[in-house]
This record gives sequence, structure tokens and C-alpha cells, in this order.
Amino acid sequence: MLLRTHLILSLALLTITSSCQKNGKDCIYLIPENFEGNILIIYEQQNGMDATYENKNRVYFFDTTGVLKTKFAPNYGMQKNHYFYVDSLGKRSLIKYVIPSQLRQSDEVVCYNKETGKDFDKKRNVDRHFEIFTIAKEKNIDSIGNKRSLFMWGKLD
Repeated sequence: MLLRTHLILSLALLTITSSCQKNGKDCIYLIPENFEGNILIIYEQQNGMDATYENKNRVYFFDTTGVLKTKFAPNYGMQKNHYFYVDSLGKRSLIKYVIPSQLRQSDEVVCYNKETGKDFDKKRNVDRHFEIFTIAKEKNIDSIGNKRSLFMWGKLD
């Protein structure tokens, strides 16, 4: 009886976890050299940047505002993403993504706290999908990250 209950619970858990798994497109994020701040992507924008790919990866180019309006559809699901600083000659320098337990308050620039979501665009009467994350020296993450909400809502409206 115990073995049967264990088997049923295991199968149920396997079904739930495999049904929740969806693959998104892998992405390359190209950020201006020395940029520190919040990054915002707003999807499905008619006047947005055209969809660009590099080796089947989506490519997002940012300017110094940290805001990108793109024609890409939202990109939900499992992804392998790469974040880079790009200098004036196009040379890329990897920016590593960290989780809270990896922060050391150093001068190293990292990508942190990536979130996706949606709100409602009252002007167009449609859902608006977005992605936001922070690029900063580890020691500056808190001061920059604390301004995320003001930054995001100011750019979405």
C-alpha cells in the first residue's frame, strides 16, 4: 500500500513538473559599455526594433536609456541567456548573472534580478508584456535596484 501511494504521488509530481516546463528562445543582451542601471524590454511594440537573431538566439540591443521597445513577442519559458557589455568597436565583455547568495558587494558588474510580467496598456487596450533586470556593480545593486519600480512605470506609461 505504501509503495502504491508513493508511486502515485511520484507520477503526479512528474506530470505537474513536466507540464509546467516550456522552452523559450535563448537570448543575447547587448548593453552599452559602463552602463549601470535598470534594463527594460517592452514586447510587441509596432514602432519597436525589428526582431534580430544571431545563431538562433534572439538579440536585444540597448542604448544608454536602458529601454528597448521591440517587435518580438514575449519570451516565456526556459532560456539560456548571455549578457554582454559592448564597446564602441563592437567588442563584447561577458556580464555574469548572479542570484542573491552570490553577491559579494564587489566592484564586479553583474546582471541581477530578472523578472518578466505584463500590465494593461490603456491607450491601446491590450496587455503589455515586459522584462526588467538590473546591471550594476555588486556594491551598487541595492541602490539601483530600489529604483526599479519608478524606472519601470515611468517608461511604460
